[in-house]
Amino acid sequence: MLQGIKHLKPSDFAKFYFDFEPFDYQKEALDFGFEPHASVSDEYKNVQLVWSRQVGKSTIAAIRAIFAGVMNDNWTVLVLAPTQRQSGRLFRKIKRFITESAQKYPELGLVKFIERETATIIEFANGSEILALPITETGDNIRGLTAHCIIIDECAELTKPEIWAVINPMTIMTKGSKWYIGTLKGKGNHFYNIYKNPDHYKFKQFMADYTQNPESDKEQIQLDRETMPLAMWMQEYLNVPMEELDSFFPSALVDRIIGKF
Repeated sequence: MLQGIKHLKPSDFAKFYFDFEPFDYQKEALDFGFEPHASVSDEYKNVQLVWSRQVGKSTIAAIRAIFAGVMNDNWTVLVLAPTQRQSGRLFRKIKRFITESAQKYPELGLVKFIERETATIIEFANGSEILALPITETGDNIRGLTAHCIIIDECAELTKPEIWAVINPMTIMTKGSKWYIGTLKGKGNHFYNIYKNPDHYKFKQFMADYTQNPESDKEQIQLDRETMPLAMWMQEYLNVPMEELDSFFPSALVDRIIGKF
């Protein structure tokens, strides 16, 4: 069934099935580990996307999830988020990509890969599955799961150590990868710890803010600057943590920085 597409990198896969052309910063993250002659050691197979609002976090996460499920036999891909609403939103984007491909390019037969589909599961003919779940307050509903690829959206909202005690063992037996995705939200979370020291946690880190996305709604973002606290605006759109802003940057420097946008 995969004859002829096994050579595709994730960005090629996205173009082939979804007619999606990633921007340069998206392509770099999406294709991590798949570039020609790439050498990705086991200790750096995990990825952190520290991406601000309006840079395409969920789009890249959805494509990577589909790619993992279609291109690998008998894989479990977990799509997680703090709440059901958040995990459901990402899962709907995954399903929308598949549906739109089937409608636009029925000759490619992407839907033929799918054996069963529910509100939270997509099962592929190769034995792989994408499973979308909320993590909730304690992580009890995902305890004991094993995965080959874990994608966690809005990762900075996970602040309780017991949640990470549930997540961390999920890929030990499979030697799988983790994709932690989100916008910075203060210091009191594991996402921030990785942001400050990705090498220590053995993560490949990718940074992006709204200025790198040619299609971001810059007019609305500037309006938001007028109605949001400055520190929050810079955190949400420029990846500057609020605590670092308050602690290290004088107001004159801040004014000079944001005056460029």
